[in-house]
Amino acid sequence: MPRLFPMAVLIWLVLGTAGRAEPIDLGFVAVVCGLDDPHDDEATRNYIDEVAGWTSLNHVCLDTPEESTHRLAATKGRFAALLHVEPVFFEGGRRLRWQEAAGRLWPTYAEAIRAAEVMPAFYLADEPQLRHLDPALLSRAARMIRDEFPAARIAVVEAYLPDQPLVIPPEIDLWGFNAYTLRDPGADPGYLAQLDRVEAALAPHQSLILVADAMFTPIHARAGLTPADMAEVALAYERLARARPRVTAMIGYTWAGGIDGPDELGLRELPAPVRDTWRAIGLRLTAP
Repeated sequence: MPRLFPMAVLIWLVLGTAGRAEPIDLGFVAVVCGLDDPHDDEATRNYIDEVAGWTSLNHVCLDTPEESTHRLAATKGRFAALLHVEPVFFEGGRRLRWQEAAGRLWPTYAEAIRAAEVMPAFYLADEPQLRHLDPALLSRAARMIRDEFPAARIAVVEAYLPDQPLVIPPEIDLWGFNAYTLRDPGADPGYLAQLDRVEAALAPHQSLILVADAMFTPIHARAGLTPADMAEVALAYERLARARPRVTAMIGYTWAGGIDGPDELGLRELPAPVRDTWRAIGLRLTAP
Protein backbone atom coordinates (compact mmCIF):
# COMPACT_ATOMS: atom_id res chain seq x y z
CA MET A 1 0.00 0.00 0.00
CA PRO A 2 1.46 3.42 -0.91
CA ARG A 3 3.06 5.39 1.89
CA LEU A 4 0.43 8.12 2.08
CA PHE A 5 -2.67 6.10 1.29
CA PRO A 6 -3.58 5.17 4.90
CA MET A 7 -3.84 8.89 5.71
CA ALA A 8 -5.87 9.38 2.52
CA VAL A 9 -8.29 6.68 3.71
CA LEU A 10 -8.65 8.40 7.09
CA ILE A 11 -9.45 11.71 5.42
CA TRP A 12 -11.86 9.93 3.09
CA LEU A 13 -13.76 8.53 6.06
CA VAL A 14 -13.94 11.92 7.77
CA LEU A 15 -15.07 13.71 4.63
CA GLY A 16 -17.57 10.99 3.89
CA THR A 17 -19.61 12.13 6.87
CA ALA A 18 -19.45 15.81 5.98
CA GLY A 19 -22.51 17.40 4.44
CA ARG A 20 -23.08 20.09 1.82
CA ALA A 21 -26.40 21.69 0.99
CA GLU A 22 -25.94 21.52 -2.78
CA PRO A 23 -24.16 18.97 -4.96
CA ILE A 24 -21.04 19.95 -6.90
CA ASP A 25 -20.68 18.84 -10.49
CA LEU A 26 -17.61 16.66 -11.02
CA GLY A 27 -16.01 15.31 -14.15
CA PHE A 28 -12.87 15.19 -16.25
CA VAL A 29 -11.23 16.54 -19.36
CA ALA A 30 -10.75 14.30 -22.42
CA VAL A 31 -13.68 11.93 -21.92
CA VAL A 32 -15.45 12.26 -25.29
CA CYS A 33 -12.87 13.91 -27.54
CA GLY A 34 -11.86 11.18 -29.94
CA LEU A 35 -8.50 10.82 -28.20
CA ASP A 36 -6.67 7.51 -28.29
CA ASP A 37 -4.85 7.19 -24.98
CA PRO A 38 -1.25 6.18 -25.83
CA HIS A 39 -0.82 4.34 -22.53
CA ASP A 40 -3.14 1.42 -23.33
CA ASP A 41 -3.25 -1.19 -26.06
CA GLU A 42 -6.83 -0.46 -27.05
CA ALA A 43 -8.28 1.70 -29.80
CA THR A 44 -10.77 3.28 -27.39
CA ARG A 45 -11.58 6.93 -28.12
CA ASN A 46 -14.72 7.27 -26.01
CA TYR A 47 -14.49 6.86 -22.24
CA ILE A 48 -18.13 7.40 -21.28
CA ASP A 49 -18.52 3.96 -19.72
CA GLU A 50 -15.45 4.50 -17.52
CA VAL A 51 -16.85 7.60 -15.79
CA ALA A 52 -20.62 7.23 -16.01
CA GLY A 53 -22.33 6.61 -12.70
CA TRP A 54 -19.98 8.65 -10.52
CA THR A 55 -19.46 11.89 -12.48
CA SER A 56 -21.92 14.54 -13.61
CA LEU A 57 -20.10 16.92 -16.00
CA ASN A 58 -17.46 15.76 -18.50
CA HIS A 59 -15.49 17.30 -21.34
CA VAL A 60 -16.86 16.66 -24.84
CA CYS A 61 -15.11 17.95 -27.98
CA LEU A 62 -16.69 19.02 -31.24
CA ASP A 63 -16.00 17.20 -34.47
CA THR A 64 -18.06 17.35 -37.64
CA PRO A 65 -21.64 18.46 -36.97
CA GLU A 66 -22.89 14.88 -37.45
CA GLU A 67 -20.26 13.39 -35.16
CA SER A 68 -20.83 16.16 -32.61
CA THR A 69 -24.51 15.26 -32.46
CA HIS A 70 -23.55 11.61 -31.95
CA ARG A 71 -21.08 12.43 -29.18
CA LEU A 72 -23.54 14.62 -27.31
CA ALA A 73 -26.40 12.15 -27.69
CA ALA A 74 -24.20 9.42 -26.22
CA THR A 75 -23.98 11.37 -22.95
CA LYS A 76 -27.76 11.49 -22.49
CA GLY A 77 -28.72 10.01 -19.15
CA ARG A 78 -25.06 9.44 -18.26
CA PHE A 79 -23.77 12.92 -17.38
CA ALA A 80 -23.94 16.51 -18.62
CA ALA A 81 -21.53 17.55 -21.35
CA LEU A 82 -19.02 20.36 -20.98
CA LEU A 83 -18.89 21.03 -24.70
CA HIS A 84 -15.66 22.58 -25.99
CA VAL A 85 -16.79 25.12 -28.60
CA GLU A 86 -13.62 27.20 -28.84
CA PRO A 87 -12.84 26.05 -32.43
CA VAL A 88 -16.15 27.43 -33.66
CA PHE A 89 -15.42 30.96 -32.50
CA PHE A 90 -11.64 31.27 -32.25
CA GLU A 91 -8.53 30.10 -34.02
CA GLY A 92 -4.81 30.21 -33.35
CA GLY A 93 -2.46 28.54 -30.90
CA ARG A 94 -0.65 30.72 -28.40
CA ARG A 95 -2.49 33.78 -29.70
CA LEU A 96 -6.25 33.37 -30.14
CA ARG A 97 -8.16 35.44 -32.67
CA TRP A 98 -11.71 35.53 -33.96
CA GLN A 99 -12.63 32.71 -36.33
CA GLU A 100 -13.81 34.51 -39.46
CA ALA A 101 -16.15 31.63 -40.28
CA ALA A 102 -17.83 31.78 -36.85
CA GLY A 103 -20.98 33.41 -38.21
CA ARG A 104 -21.44 30.52 -40.61
CA LEU A 105 -20.22 27.72 -38.33
CA TRP A 106 -22.18 28.54 -35.20
CA PRO A 107 -25.72 28.12 -36.64
CA THR A 108 -24.67 24.77 -38.09
CA TYR A 109 -23.28 23.54 -34.78
CA ALA A 110 -26.19 24.99 -32.82
CA GLU A 111 -28.50 22.82 -34.94
CA ALA A 112 -26.25 19.80 -34.34
CA ILE A 113 -26.48 20.42 -30.60
CA ARG A 114 -30.27 20.63 -30.72
CA ALA A 115 -30.40 17.39 -32.68
CA ALA A 116 -28.68 15.59 -29.79
CA GLU A 117 -31.60 16.52 -27.48
CA VAL A 118 -29.32 17.33 -24.56
CA MET A 119 -28.35 20.69 -23.10
CA PRO A 120 -24.60 20.97 -22.58
CA ALA A 121 -22.64 23.54 -20.68
CA PHE A 122 -20.42 25.42 -23.12
CA TYR A 123 -16.67 25.50 -22.58
CA LEU A 124 -15.95 28.64 -24.55
CA ALA A 125 -12.18 29.08 -24.35
CA ASP A 126 -9.13 27.57 -22.74
CA GLU A 127 -6.70 30.05 -21.12
CA PRO A 128 -7.90 33.01 -23.24
CA GLN A 129 -6.04 35.69 -21.29
CA LEU A 130 -2.75 33.79 -21.48
CA ARG A 131 -3.37 33.40 -25.22
CA HIS A 132 -3.99 37.13 -25.68
CA LEU A 133 -7.64 36.96 -26.70
CA ASP A 134 -9.49 40.27 -26.66
CA PRO A 135 -12.09 39.96 -23.85
CA ALA A 136 -14.62 41.72 -26.08
CA LEU A 137 -14.44 38.77 -28.47
CA LEU A 138 -15.04 36.36 -25.60
CA SER A 139 -18.16 38.32 -24.71
CA ARG A 140 -19.23 38.39 -28.36
CA ALA A 141 -19.05 34.60 -28.61
CA ALA A 142 -20.87 34.14 -25.31
CA ARG A 143 -23.72 36.34 -26.52
CA MET A 144 -23.99 34.29 -29.71
CA ILE A 145 -24.30 31.13 -27.62
CA ARG A 146 -26.92 32.67 -25.37
CA ASP A 147 -28.95 33.91 -28.34
CA GLU A 148 -29.36 30.26 -29.36
CA PHE A 149 -29.49 28.70 -25.88
CA PRO A 150 -30.74 31.29 -23.35
CA ALA A 151 -30.51 28.92 -20.38
CA ALA A 152 -27.02 27.61 -21.15
CA ARG A 153 -24.12 27.76 -18.73
CA ILE A 154 -20.95 29.17 -20.28
CA ALA A 155 -17.54 28.32 -18.83
CA VAL A 156 -13.98 29.58 -19.20
CA VAL A 157 -10.82 28.25 -17.57
CA GLU A 158 -7.82 30.54 -17.36
CA ALA A 159 -4.17 29.90 -16.63
CA TYR A 160 -2.84 30.70 -13.16
CA LEU A 161 -1.91 34.38 -13.62
CA PRO A 162 -1.57 35.86 -10.11
CA ASP A 163 0.35 38.93 -11.31
CA GLN A 164 -2.13 39.97 -13.99
CA PRO A 165 -5.54 41.66 -13.72
CA LEU A 166 -8.51 39.32 -13.63
CA VAL A 167 -10.58 39.21 -16.80
CA ILE A 168 -14.01 37.69 -16.09
CA PRO A 169 -16.56 38.87 -18.66
CA PRO A 170 -20.09 39.24 -17.27
CA GLU A 171 -21.44 36.80 -19.88
CA ILE A 172 -19.47 33.93 -18.30
CA ASP A 173 -21.27 31.78 -15.72
CA LEU A 174 -18.48 29.40 -14.62
CA TRP A 175 -14.93 30.71 -14.33
CA GLY A 176 -11.82 29.03 -13.00
CA PHE A 177 -8.07 28.83 -13.25
CA ASN A 178 -5.65 25.94 -13.37
CA ALA A 179 -2.56 25.25 -11.28
CA TYR A 180 -0.79 21.92 -11.06
CA THR A 181 1.72 19.95 -8.93
CA LEU A 182 0.40 21.32 -5.62
CA ARG A 183 0.13 18.64 -2.97
CA ASP A 184 -2.51 20.66 -1.13
CA PRO A 185 -3.83 23.75 -2.95
CA GLY A 186 -5.84 24.63 0.15
CA ALA A 187 -2.60 25.13 2.06
CA ASP A 188 -0.73 27.03 -0.65
CA PRO A 189 -0.68 30.79 0.10
CA GLY A 190 -0.33 31.85 -3.54
CA TYR A 191 -3.14 29.61 -4.74
CA LEU A 192 -5.45 30.72 -1.93
CA ALA A 193 -4.68 34.38 -2.59
CA GLN A 194 -5.66 33.94 -6.23
CA LEU A 195 -8.81 32.06 -5.22
CA ASP A 196 -9.77 34.86 -2.82
CA ARG A 197 -9.15 37.42 -5.55
CA VAL A 198 -11.36 35.52 -8.00
CA GLU A 199 -14.19 35.08 -5.51
CA ALA A 200 -14.16 38.79 -4.74
CA ALA A 201 -14.39 39.59 -8.47
CA LEU A 202 -17.26 37.23 -9.31
CA ALA A 203 -20.67 38.76 -9.94
CA PRO A 204 -23.61 37.27 -8.01
CA HIS A 205 -24.70 35.16 -11.00
CA GLN A 206 -21.22 33.70 -11.49
CA SER A 207 -19.60 30.71 -9.79
CA LEU A 208 -16.28 28.89 -9.68
CA ILE A 209 -15.26 25.84 -11.63
CA LEU A 210 -12.37 24.33 -9.71
CA VAL A 211 -9.71 22.70 -11.88
CA ALA A 212 -8.31 19.68 -10.06
CA ASP A 213 -4.94 18.07 -10.72
CA ALA A 214 -5.76 14.51 -11.80
CA MET A 215 -2.77 13.57 -13.94
CA PHE A 216 0.89 12.71 -13.46
CA THR A 217 3.84 14.03 -15.46
CA PRO A 218 7.62 14.38 -15.04
CA ILE A 219 6.91 17.87 -13.70
CA HIS A 220 4.90 16.29 -10.87
CA ALA A 221 7.82 13.99 -10.12
CA ARG A 222 10.22 16.95 -9.96
CA ALA A 223 7.81 18.61 -7.53
CA GLY A 224 8.23 15.62 -5.18
CA LEU A 225 5.00 13.80 -5.99
CA THR A 226 4.54 10.14 -6.90
CA PRO A 227 1.62 8.62 -8.81
CA ALA A 228 0.28 7.20 -5.53
CA ASP A 229 0.38 10.68 -3.95
CA MET A 230 -2.31 11.82 -6.36
CA ALA A 231 -4.94 10.29 -4.05
CA GLU A 232 -3.86 12.76 -1.39
CA VAL A 233 -4.00 15.56 -3.96
CA ALA A 234 -7.53 14.52 -4.97
CA LEU A 235 -8.75 14.68 -1.39
CA ALA A 236 -7.17 18.10 -0.98
CA TYR A 237 -9.22 19.38 -3.91
CA GLU A 238 -12.36 17.89 -2.44
CA ARG A 239 -11.71 19.68 0.86
CA LEU A 240 -11.19 22.91 -1.03
CA ALA A 241 -14.38 22.47 -3.07
CA ARG A 242 -16.39 21.84 0.09
CA ALA A 243 -14.87 24.84 1.85
CA ARG A 244 -15.69 27.34 -0.91
CA PRO A 245 -19.43 27.99 -1.39
CA ARG A 246 -18.85 29.67 -4.77
CA VAL A 247 -17.57 26.38 -6.22
CA THR A 248 -20.36 24.69 -8.18
CA ALA A 249 -18.24 22.44 -10.42
CA MET A 250 -14.90 20.65 -10.34
CA ILE A 251 -13.19 19.36 -13.47
CA GLY A 252 -10.18 17.07 -13.25
CA TYR A 253 -7.32 17.36 -15.71
CA THR A 254 -7.21 14.79 -17.15
CA TRP A 255 -8.97 11.43 -17.74
CA ALA A 256 -7.19 10.14 -20.84
CA GLY A 257 -3.42 10.52 -20.92
CA GLY A 258 -1.12 11.83 -23.61
CA ILE A 259 -2.90 15.12 -24.31
CA ASP A 260 0.19 17.23 -23.67
CA GLY A 261 2.82 14.65 -24.52
CA PRO A 262 3.66 10.94 -24.26
CA ASP A 263 4.88 11.23 -20.66
CA GLU A 264 1.54 12.50 -19.36
CA LEU A 265 -0.53 9.93 -17.45
CA GLY A 266 -4.24 10.56 -17.16
CA LEU A 267 -6.23 9.48 -14.14
CA ARG A 268 -7.20 6.24 -15.87
CA GLU A 269 -3.50 5.22 -15.81
CA LEU A 270 -2.87 6.09 -12.17
CA PRO A 271 -2.82 3.41 -9.41
CA ALA A 272 -6.12 1.80 -8.46
CA PRO A 273 -6.24 3.50 -5.01
CA VAL A 274 -6.07 6.89 -6.76
CA ARG A 275 -8.88 5.98 -9.12
CA ASP A 276 -10.93 4.59 -6.23
CA THR A 277 -10.41 7.80 -4.27
CA TRP A 278 -11.71 9.87 -7.16
CA ARG A 279 -14.74 7.59 -7.57
CA ALA A 280 -15.61 8.04 -3.92
CA ILE A 281 -15.19 11.81 -4.25
CA GLY A 282 -17.45 11.83 -7.28
CA LEU A 283 -20.19 9.93 -5.51
CA ARG A 284 -20.01 12.27 -2.51
CA LEU A 285 -19.89 15.55 -4.39
CA THR A 286 -22.60 14.77 -6.94
CA ALA A 287 -25.04 13.17 -4.51
CA PRO A 288 -28.35 15.09 -4.40
